Amino acid sequence: VVGPNGNFSRYSLAGFWQHQFSQEFQAVGSFDRVDYVAGLYYFKETVSDDAATPSTNTWNADGTGYTIRDPRPTIRGFRSIDRASTAHAESKAVYGQATWTPAVLDDALHLTVGGRYTWDDKDGVLYMVNNAPTNFTFDSSVNRFDPLVTLAYDLNSDVNVYAKYSTGYRAGGASSRSLTYRSFDPEEVEAYEIGLKSDLFDNRVRLNAAVYAMDRTDSQIDFSLVTVTGASTRNTLETINAPGTTKIRGVELEGAFQVTENLRLSASYAYTDAQIPDTVNPFNGVSQKVFIAFTPPNAASVAADWESPFMSGVFRAHIDANYADATQAFDQFELKNDQSFIVNARLAVAEIPTAAGADLEVALWARNLLDEEYVYRRDPSNRNTLGDYGNFNAPRTFGLQATVRY
Repeated sequence: VVGPNGNFSRYSLAGFWQHQFSQEFQAVGSFDRVDYVAGLYYFKETVSDDAATPSTNTWNADGTGYTIRDPRPTIRGFRSIDRASTAHAESKAVYGQATWTPAVLDDALHLTVGGRYTWDDKDGVLYMVNNAPTNFTFDSSVNRFDPLVTLAYDLNSDVNVYAKYSTGYRAGGASSRSLTYRSFDPEEVEAYEIGLKSDLFDNRVRLNAAVYAMDRTDSQIDFSLVTVTGASTRNTLETINAPGTTKIRGVELEGAFQVTENLRLSASYAYTDAQIPDTVNPFNGVSQKVFIAFTPPNAASVAADWESPFMSGVFRAHIDANYADATQAFDQFELKNDQSFIVNARLAVAEIPTAAGADLEVALWARNLLDEEYVYRRDPSNRNTLGDYGNFNAPRTFGLQATVRY
């Protein structure tokens, strides 16, 4: 869009530094009728970032031409910084889980009890906004316990049914895209699941099914607003905790069939329904509908695998087809990404012996075999001037891969 004497051609620049360390110790064992796992977890992270979005060109007075702006704002040290921050995070946890099979009902009953206690500490400072020094700080410490209980029963040697209850959470924080480093609380969830797992007809058929319900409180919702400040276009983001309870309900089905010694077929299907209470947009104060992004209501896949001896190795062929409904692109916007249907394939000769004693595998693969095109991320343009823009999936790609295993 031509704007006399206006700036255009937004250029995104960012400086980012991150360092993290994590360590986990785990003990796994059993005694009598109990199988257990216990562990310790530690994580530490330090992050700093700065971002600038200068416009590189300027229209002339009547919009018939343009000039290239001074390039110095694109160079570190000369940039007009939209935002700059540093943040630290430390997480510690102790966890354990044990499954007890009591000496009743022919050992068909299994009770699993587990828990995780977590200590999360975060702090940060947003020290520059719109090229002006600031001192917005964030500090949070959260300690919590999350339990898990599963009761399972073997209907016979091939079929198991179960019911599970658990809780969990996603840590809170603050966004460096916020003008005031506004903090948001942790998101908490209670989950319930019942299901069936089975291996039938001498393990030639596998059928699994699960129905679940998740109740989330303080769901973290992102709201964004694009503004123009001087020669920069800024995307401000605020993360808000939604009121009430977010209800997520779903069904998952999975099956496999060993048709012959060489051929195996498999399929899966997932249905998801998510309802989030209307949430107040922090930029205009209006309550609006919000969504869970990138979660298709329906998703399904089918696959076929073939394996047979080939000379001194093994020949393997695989093909899969994957479908997903259109998904919401953002938490706050009605617009959706496209539905998708992607086919992938792979041919390989594996377990080829070599003189060095290793096994060689040579494979030819293809992703998006039918060269389907869809928008996997759609976004309203800056200030809705040009309509929506989107990112397309990768085109059909081929590759040849060789792997040596010792």
